Amino acid sequence: APNDPADYATFMTAVALRYGAGSDNPRIAAYEIWNEPNGNVGWSPQPDAAGYTALLKAAYSAIKQVEPGATVVGGVLGAGLTFGTWTVNPVNYLTQMYAAGAQGYFDALSFHPYNFSSSFSAGAPYANTPYQQLMSLRTLMNNAGDSGKLIWTTEYGVPTSAVNAATQAAWIADFATTWSGLSGVGPMFIYSLVDRPNDTPWGVFTQSWAAKPAAQVIKNWIGAHPTDPTASAAISKASG
Repeated sequence: APNDPADYATFMTAVALRYGAGSDNPRIAAYEIWNEPNGNVGWSPQPDAAGYTALLKAAYSAIKQVEPGATVVGGVLGAGLTFGTWTVNPVNYLTQMYAAGAQGYFDALSFHPYNFSSSFSAGAPYANTPYQQLMSLRTLMNNAGDSGKLIWTTEYGVPTSAVNAATQAAWIADFATTWSGLSGVGPMFIYSLVDRPNDTPWGVFTQSWAAKPAAQVIKNWIGAHPTDPTASAAISKASG
């Protein structure tokens, strides 16, 4: 956890001034605040929704002061169950965020629906799967008056150390098709592009840039789902 949210707000002000839509070198289409604070890897020594909300509010206010039209993405919640002081179920965590005053301080919510044991769609009938957690997050937001705010998935993937390359490709295709067919959801991002040395092999390319089957699957899927020209124009405008 940061020592002082004001330090982060100062940094975000500098980022927005340097790379925001109104800068001389616009690069940013959206600002995502932190990463998986509902786990102690992302927020140590243990998750603290009130602490994260204070950070989110400070960052949101700082960015909007510089760039009022910016999209600020909050939450950035990892899927999973509550486990001691290590992790908090994302639905419980978002409930705590709202209780701490998060409403009005994010334009979209981010969710990372990782699952190494089955595809995304296979979790639809079962409690506490990433699929069902997404549904619960959506319901929670709707009930809080945030039905117009989308849930983005800024990370989804499966490493080829957990499954074989064919399964990685099949599950990414399943995820893209399932997610894009849901309501109340926004953009999806696949993690990751290329395997890194001495790290879990998340990439759709190997370290030597040999394509795994998932790379072709993604290419085929994008080809079969042309970008909405309206959305493309909005992103282009936001990024300068």
